[in-house]
Amino acid sequence: MTDRRDERHEHDERDRRDQSGKPDDDATVQPDGPDRPGRPDQSDRPDQSDRPDPPGAPHPTEAPHRHRDQRGKRSAGLLLFRRAGDGLEVLLGHMGGPLWARRDVGAWTVPKGEYTPDEPAWTAARREFQEELGLAPPDGEAVPLGEVR
Repeated sequence: MTDRRDERHEHDERDRRDQSGKPDDDATVQPDGPDRPGRPDQSDRPDQSDRPDPPGAPHPTEAPHRHRDQRGKRSAGLLLFRRAGDGLEVLLGHMGGPLWARRDVGAWTVPKGEYTPDEPAWTAARREFQEELGLAPPDGEAVPLGEVR
C-alpha cells in the first residue's frame, strides 16, 4: 500500500481563493488573462450579439418580472468609528463558523444582517448590531454611508 499524502496533483497548484475572491494567505496567485494556462484566448471568439434568440425564448419585455430576486438580498449594518491618535479606529467583527476557522483574510466585516423591504434599514441595522455583538447599539449621530452593491 502506498502513502498518498505526499502525492501532488495538478489542482493543488491552482489559485486558491476564499469566498470573498481574495487569495488565501498560503495561496499561489496566478495572473488572469488569455496567457493563463488552461484558459482560452477570448479575443478570437466571434461577437454573438447579432445572433438571433433561440426559438421559444421570451422577448425581454415578455420575461417574467423578478423584483427582489433580481436585485439580490439587502443587508444593513452600523459602522462604528472613533478618532484615535492620528487616524480612525473602526469596529469590525470576525465571521464565525467552520468556513472561517483559522482564516483572517476576507473574514472581517461590519456587524450587519439582512432585512425585509417593509423594515427601515436604520431599524434593521440597530437590531442586527444587537444580535451580532450582544450589545446595545450606542446612541449618537447617524451618518448615512449609502449603498454598496
